[in-house]
Order: sequence, then C-alpha cells, then structure tokens
Amino acid sequence: MTQNQQLFINSICTAIVAGDFAMFTNPANCGPNFKWDEFADMMAERCRTDIFMYVKLTKKNTAEVQAHAELVGRGRATELLWRARTV
Repeated sequence: MTQNQQLFINSICTAIVAGDFAMFTNPANCGPNFKWDEFADMMAERCRTDIFMYVKLTKKNTAEVQAHAELVGRGRATELLWRARTV
C-alpha cells in the first residue's frame, strides 16, 4: 500500500469515527445496549467493513487495506475517548 493510500484511508476512518463520536455524544442517539467502553471496538469494525465504499478492494490488497482501516479506526476512537475524559 502506498503512502497516499494510507493517508486516504486515515482520512476516511477519521471522518467515520468523528461523525459517530459526535452522534453518540447525544444520549438520544444511543440505544439501551450502547457502551462507551465498546466504542473503540465498534469503530474498528465499522472502518474495516465500510472501507470498501471508498477504496477499490482487490484480492491482492483487501487484507492489508482492511487491517489498516481497523487499526486507524480503533486508534482514532481511543484518542477521542481519551480526550473527552481529560477535558
């Protein structure tokens, strides 16, 4: 994967996570089973599964792209949660 592809995936996953973080800060948007402790895992999975909408996946790059998206999604979510707890 090229550096430009990594940066593009970083941008996409950052937008996905930031949007969901903003949405879930409103309690009206959280269902009864929502837990902030599971947010990072939820975002990792969402980025891994939704990246196909933004990046053309091939047999050769699918595993690498999905793994990078999952890593970035979890990292961004963890960072947002940390920042929210330290404010």
